[in-house]
Amino acid sequence: MIIQLNGQIRGGKNSVKTTRSGHRYPNPVFAKWRDGAVKEIWSQVKPGTPFILDCGATIQYWHGDKIRRDVPALIDGIWHVLERAGVVKDDALIKEVHWLPMGLDRKKPRAVIVLESM
Repeated sequence: MIIQLNGQIRGGKNSVKTTRSGHRYPNPVFAKWRDGAVKEIWSQVKPGTPFILDCGATIQYWHGDKIRRDVPALIDGIWHVLERAGVVKDDALIKEVHWLPMGLDRKKPRAVIVLESM
């Protein structure tokens, strides 16, 4: 399965806030990006059975600016989106990751994600 997410990827780490009463909610900027990314996935992938067994991911990533970003945070953001979109049953099923930085593309930052069963 191949999925392309257009635009700058948002990091998932530190994007969940907690109220004093213990309620957890996403940072509004992350939530907006996440919801848009889920819609983008739904336009590319027909609804069906999500990955329910271990799988691997290869991610080609073009960044849109020169801001240094934490790769584990970017991966976490992508995993949140894949699970929410129903592509994977649980993001813990993604056992192998290949991160391929493709360089700077100011006009078209993106991530191309290839998911394969193991």
